[in-house]
Formats: sequence, structure tokens, C-alpha cells
Amino acid sequence: MNDTRFATEYKKSVDAVALPEGYKESLISALIESEKTRSSETGGKNTWNIRSFIPAIVAASLVILLGFGAFFAMRGIFLEKEELHIKVYSATNLSCIKGARIVFRDKDGNLLADKKGDPLTAVTDENGTATATLPKDTAVSAEISSDGYIPLTVEAQAGNFYISPVMTEDTYRAVLTWEKSCDLDAILTREYKGKAEQLYYFNSDFTNEEGTVIATLDTDSENGDGPETITFNSNGNGYFRFSVGSYSSLKEEADFTFANAGATVTLYQGDKLIGEYSVSDAESGNVWCVFEVSDGTLTIIDDIYTVSAMTEIK
Repeated sequence: MNDTRFATEYKKSVDAVALPEGYKESLISALIESEKTRSSETGGKNTWNIRSFIPAIVAASLVILLGFGAFFAMRGIFLEKEELHIKVYSATNLSCIKGARIVFRDKDGNLLADKKGDPLTAVTDENGTATATLPKDTAVSAEISSDGYIPLTVEAQAGNFYISPVMTEDTYRAVLTWEKSCDLDAILTREYKGKAEQLYYFNSDFTNEEGTVIATLDTDSENGDGPETITFNSNGNGYFRFSVGSYSSLKEEADFTFANAGATVTLYQGDKLIGEYSVSDAESGNVWCVFEVSDGTLTIIDDIYTVSAMTEIK
């Protein structure tokens, strides 16, 4: 920041300090009384005495400290900072995305600024990694964008983030992520002309009557270290339902809730983000039905129930 700008902003911050009511008048009165006392003690002689200037020195120091406090708090200098490492991947093949741009906003939606006053941004390197220094323990969002991908806004924190390539208008993509070390499965069921089928880890594609793939399991994860992503085309291809199954609860027969696992489903359609969905309570069950698509109409279900085998998921 140049000297002129600093002086201007400092003056504004000092002028903005709200002094106590009657403070100015009290200060002037104290200085007058101090001068009278000094004059009487010296017989009217102009004798310098540091004690007579103490009220003025204290007052001036207070104003300066208040001014600097307001100015530097405004500039964020007193805020504790932390360095975040953010890694950006493609949600469909887990490839690192180079050149993804990340901008940061505060809780009110305002762009964060760097030391020069320019918008604070970060760009991923050849490993898909970007580094940013942000205020610690402060709500900040990160907007991630890259050519050919749908922009994604997330809470700014260290970790891996997955963005979706742009699709055709009638194509959907669901990206399942979770935090706890457990085995969750993204499952797509389809009903078409009286036939029902499931798509998950051992059956990774649906085809139509012409043999064209209309749905696919893009990525599969067993312990939450990467997303499970399913993409499907809804145009005239029947009725689809997307669910999340807990394979861990079946094979381990352990008590389980999707809320405790931190399960989240991010849903895209065409070139836009539709929404992010997570379980809001600790209701037990090993299947979470998230949404349905029928004749191009999306319906959010958000229902939890229990099955004794993954093949029972409907």
C-alpha cells in the first residue's frame, strides 16, 4: 500500500472512532485547568513542566491507539491466518485438474482481498493442488471453476474436492462423498417396460435397446478416500432412483447412521449444480433413498430404510 493510501485510510479509521460523549469538552477543560494550575505555580512565567502535559499526552495516545486499532482490524492484520492445501479432481475419473481457479468469499458473499487489495485467488498446479492463506476460524467459501466443468462452491478447508464435467441437458450426475472410514455404495435402480435392474459395483453399466450405454458407475470407493459417481441419461430411458447403501453395516452387522458417516450427495444436471443433500438426523438404517427421476422430472425423496441384502434395494 502506498503512503498516500495508507494516510487516507488511517484518517478515515481515526475519524470513525466513536469517542465517549463529552470527551472532547472534558479534554479541553482538563487542559485549561492544567494550564491555570501551571500558571499559578510559576507565577505566570512560561516554565515547561512535563506533568502539565500528561493529560494531553494520554488523550493523544488514546486517540492514536484507537485509530490504529480500527485501521488494522479493518485490514485484517490482527486475524490469525492458516495455510490451506486444496486438491481438485474430476468427479468422473479422479484425474487431477490443472489450472482450476479458486476464489474466496466471506460469510456475506464479499470477495476476500490480498495485501494489494485485489481479489484473493488460487490456481491449481499440475498435481491439481492449490495453496491459500486464509483467516483462521472464519467462515469462508471457495468457488472452484475450470473450463469444461460445472462450478462448485464449498466451505474453504483443506482437502480433496471433485468437480463435474459439463453434460447434455437431459443427463444427471450424482457424486457421493463421505468422511468416516466405512464402505458406502452409490446405487442406481432403473425400471423400464416392466424390467427392473440395479447399477452398482458389480454391474457398472446400463444400456438401452440399441446397446448404447445410458448409465454408468464412473468411480467406486471402498473407504471414503474418493467419491462414488454415477451418470445417467433420463431421456426416454425409464424411471430412475438413486440410493446410498451401507455395505459396512451389512458385512459387519454394526449399528450405523448416514449422518455419522458424513454422507453427502452432490447432484448435477446438464451444465448446472442442482443441489447438495445430506442426512439431517441420526436415524438408523442401511439404505438412504436420495432422489428419483421419472419422465424428466426430478423428485427429492430423502428416505432411510433397512434391507438384509443389497439386492433388496429398490
